[in-house]
Amino acid sequence: MKIKDLIQGLGDVKLADFDPFHKDSSKGKSSSEDDDDVFGDKESRTLDAEFKARLEKAKQGAHRLKDVFAAPIQMVADFIPPVYPKADEEKAFINKALGDSFVFSHLGSKERNSLIDAFEPVEAFEGEMIIKQGDIGDYFYVLQKGKVQYVVNGEAVGEASAGDTFGEIALLHDCPRAASCLALSGCRLFRVGQKTFRRIIMSYAMKNDDETKKLLTKVEFFKDLDDRALAKVASALSVVTFKKGEVIARKGDEGKTFYIIQKGKIGATDIILGGTKYDDLVLGPGEHWGEGAIIKDIPVAANISALEDSTVLVMSKENFQHAIGDFKALFQIGWDRKKLLAIPLANGQKLTTQETDMLASLVINETYHKGHIFYEEGTSADPYLFLVRSGSVDITTSFMGIEFLTGIKANNGETKSIGAEGFFGEDMLDPEKKGADASKVRPRYTVVAAEDCVVGVLSLQTIAEVIASAASSGLTLSDLDKHKLLGAGTFGKVFLVTKKGTKDAYALKIQYKKQLIEYGQAAGVIRERDVMAKLDHQFIIKLVTSYQDEKHVYMLMKLYLGGELRSVMQNRRRNFLPEWAARFYGATVLEGLGYMHRRHIIYRDLKPENVLLDSEGYTVIVDLGFGKYRSCLTVPVSVYVLASYVVIVVCGMF
Repeated sequence: MKIKDLIQGLGDVKLADFDPFHKDSSKGKSSSEDDDDVFGDKESRTLDAEFKARLEKAKQGAHRLKDVFAAPIQMVADFIPPVYPKADEEKAFINKALGDSFVFSHLGSKERNSLIDAFEPVEAFEGEMIIKQGDIGDYFYVLQKGKVQYVVNGEAVGEASAGDTFGEIALLHDCPRAASCLALSGCRLFRVGQKTFRRIIMSYAMKNDDETKKLLTKVEFFKDLDDRALAKVASALSVVTFKKGEVIARKGDEGKTFYIIQKGKIGATDIILGGTKYDDLVLGPGEHWGEGAIIKDIPVAANISALEDSTVLVMSKENFQHAIGDFKALFQIGWDRKKLLAIPLANGQKLTTQETDMLASLVINETYHKGHIFYEEGTSADPYLFLVRSGSVDITTSFMGIEFLTGIKANNGETKSIGAEGFFGEDMLDPEKKGADASKVRPRYTVVAAEDCVVGVLSLQTIAEVIASAASSGLTLSDLDKHKLLGAGTFGKVFLVTKKGTKDAYALKIQYKKQLIEYGQAAGVIRERDVMAKLDHQFIIKLVTSYQDEKHVYMLMKLYLGGELRSVMQNRRRNFLPEWAARFYGATVLEGLGYMHRRHIIYRDLKPENVLLDSEGYTVIVDLGFGKYRSCLTVPVSVYVLASYVVIVVCGMF
């Protein structure tokens, strides 16, 4: 039985339940003259009543849907927030009012104090409209004195008194106010704006990240790691405080934790290593101990306690292994990045920094025994780049004057060797080749393992996937016929289109430049296009190509007609999935996310509406508007409000 047959058994969803090439014969007003102008086609298509109702609902909700966007702001680690003088009791009042709201619950004491200092005192007279329903939110308020009435569509729905807060969603994104707030009496309030809030959070996170990486560079076995690897280690650290006199570890305990002192003093007494007794030690900020616990399973060699109140960064062996994995591989990946940047491909193309970041993590180490033949002169072979880790290989050729990037020149009858840190096979990698030409090569030399060796292997297919360009489709905008509207969003619409003269169907996403620029989303659209162009996986939406003109930007994508996963999860028959189906969908979504993560791309918008089904019933992750490439896999906490979802994203080690 095919997957699609199983899926259809789940309920009302039908895969390809309409003819995508059907054209309605009736005439009427165009759904969008701008969109018709794109194709020079004024013929309108009548939408079915159910789709019209859904479209009208989407239009009515479009104003509210703007809440999923927040204009990007420039983040700097040395941001200096405003400070408005306050009495201690006023600071305590604001702190209490903030309470345990999810917006503020993740803040450290320094961030919270800076935020409280940044609250601006303001006055409102009786009858003043503090917030007007429908306006774009900009401030969060704490009411210190007076009364405020909440009004929705002209009707009073509630009141606020001293100690209450309102408008916190404005700190997260630009959204229309859901209600008006009217002063019933003279009021005194404290307020803080979105930009100030976001910059405080991000600047502290950036400072903490920089400080942590600086501390790590003082540790001997971390000092040679590159910035990306240091970010991985930093993501595995957590902050722990110890009171004066508190015992941290006892001599002979199983070594499970690595420590770096951030603040304070730590004492180590009764130190014995290798049968030799050492003098007692006093360790201060930047010093560390316990590295043997995570690398070599060495027991604690001393009694460790806090000599004063201290703050320490700690990393357990489990966290280290989970976040970092093979420690030696961190060094190897960093070194591979440098080598890949220096290796041109067969077509003379140089890899970009972003591409080498992705490819370095995709190199697979293989062990080959003495005598193994990697390439045989004149014999068809699969194209690979080989990076020698240990051992050596011999190269021979019947040609004269073959010169490799390593500096080796091979002539007829000569044998040349490539040892550890060398590479070969780069001259056979041409990611622009298509079809049968790309799958095989005929080398001009023979490469044989001179001894047992370990070699890092990178296939041409992997390289081609990483550097794939959507521009190679050859389709132009004039090659397309538009058929019907598939959906409408905040900044544009998606149409069903086909290649002229064929039944090759696609989805064309059309967005309006004016709106994108107005709401600060132009850079986001470019980022989305660039992210999609780097992805080629069965379970992720496929970008075919992109275009632009004076008014619009376009993304032509593969068409998926199986409907949304949400429709399978929730329908008239039931409101749940069978366990087998949940496992299947979960596994395929995980495969898609894993593919992105291996290429250093984070998704950040996972919900049932953003997962479609293809014609065979497999899941396809769509809408990469929040997708982002991260070379260092750590960023500060980000909070997104997506329609009816609140997503707090902590982008650490995925």
